[in-house]
Order: sequence, then structure tokens, then C-alpha cells
Amino acid sequence: PTQAVEEAEAAGVQSLSLTDHDTVDGISEALGAAENTGVELIPGTEFSAHTTSREVHLLAYFIDWKSESLSEFLSCMRHYRRTRSDAIVARLNDLGVDITVEDVLRHSGEGVVGRPHVAAALVDRGAVASKEEAFDRYISDRGPAAIPKPQTPVEKVIGLVHDIGGVAVLAHPGA
Repeated sequence: PTQAVEEAEAAGVQSLSLTDHDTVDGISEALGAAENTGVELIPGTEFSAHTTSREVHLLAYFIDWKSESLSEFLSCMRHYRRTRSDAIVARLNDLGVDITVEDVLRHSGEGVVGRPHVAAALVDRGAVASKEEAFDRYISDRGPAAIPKPQTPVEKVIGLVHDIGGVAVLAHPGA
């Protein structure tokens, strides 16, 4: 977060929002880094949500990032992500790939665990040569170790964002 603020300031950026997936953990650090700069730090996060036909990502700006309802929602999302990564590891083991949950958690550290951490662990174990190969061969949405995400209705996510004073914006609209 501090590096993001420093780079924004060096580039002449006036406003910046930190919008990591399913977490607000970096906001406090980013706010502190932005304090004596010309950069306005806008608290935010990014959520996955689902319509009847597809997954979309929603950016949430100007949120009350200390909100209890947001904290509860993010806690559920972290639980789902951890459960999903454990299931992906089990599926990889069934496919004969030698990887452990601990391998994955070494890459996520204290942060939110996700498929990029599984990919990094696969590279470390020598199962693949790159993260891209890990996705292509095993963990893409249609890969043999794919575990679907829980379906969170887009209306629920937008409602939460509005309830905590935020503005919901569609991310990656061209995708």
C-alpha cells in the first residue's frame, strides 16, 4: 500500500483507491502513507458477484471500511476462499500433483488466499514452470482442479456497498 501511494504521488496522481479483492487490510497503511502527500486515498475493495448468467467484479469506492457488516461479509468471503483453496489442493492431489495446503498458505501469508497462491505453490513444487501454466493446465475455471466459487448475487453486493456508504462500479467492463 505504501509503495502504491508513493508511485501515485511520483506520477502526479491526485486520487487513488486501494481495491484488493475481498479485503480492506491495506487501507490503514495506505491512508497513513497518503497523509502528508497530495494524494487523496479513497477507501475501497473489490468483490466478485454473480448475475444469472455470469460472474462480474464490482469495485466499491468511498466505503466505510471499518463497518461491522463489511467485516462480517469479508470474513465469510475469506472462509469461502480458504475452503475453496483447500478443495483445489485436494483435487490436485487426486490428480497426482504433490502439493499441500501449507505450500499454498506460505504464498498467501496473512492475506486472502486465492488461486494465484495455488499457482505459485505449483511452481515452487516443480509441477509447472509458471503461474500461467498452472492456470492453463490445472486451475482455470474449466481446469481439472477447478472448484467453483460460491454464487454471491450482484444485488446483495451492491446493497452492501450502498449500506456502507459506498459507490459500486463495474470492474473490467470490456471483459
